[in-house]
Amino acid sequence: MNKISLRDPLEEDEEARRARAALRFGLKTDSLSSDEISIALHLSPTSSWSRGDLKHSKSGKSYTAASTVWKIGTFHLLSNPRLEAHVDYLLEILEPRVELLNILRPRLDHISLWITVFPTDYSTLVWIPGPKLARLAALVDEVSLVQDISDVE
Repeated sequence: MNKISLRDPLEEDEEARRARAALRFGLKTDSLSSDEISIALHLSPTSSWSRGDLKHSKSGKSYTAASTVWKIGTFHLLSNPRLEAHVDYLLEILEPRVELLNILRPRLDHISLWITVFPTDYSTLVWIPGPKLARLAALVDEVSLVQDISDVE
């Protein structure tokens, strides 16, 4: 006798289809140094540079940074396929600093959140609970989704 399943077949392998992903929260300004931002937020960035710093492009060319950029990311959590864990990590760090961030906000040109997804194939699942995404989005000017397909066959 054949059994009829009412389960969505996508649910069964949802965990296997989850993308590796990471988040980056970034600030851009022309009026503060990266050290001033770190001091104001009581937080060390995972990546930063100040306006006027000498930078090197991926092609090896040198250039002077036009703006200060300060970022904190979750790339160290890439082994955890649940994007929600990355969201939780950033919320835990950033929400207690909302008042400090609001003090800096008039001197910032831009506050961004990047969601970088490293799919394993073209049917990879990316999922963030709406309320948590809204909490992160409330901290930034824009949210960008970046897909890195370098490992997709």
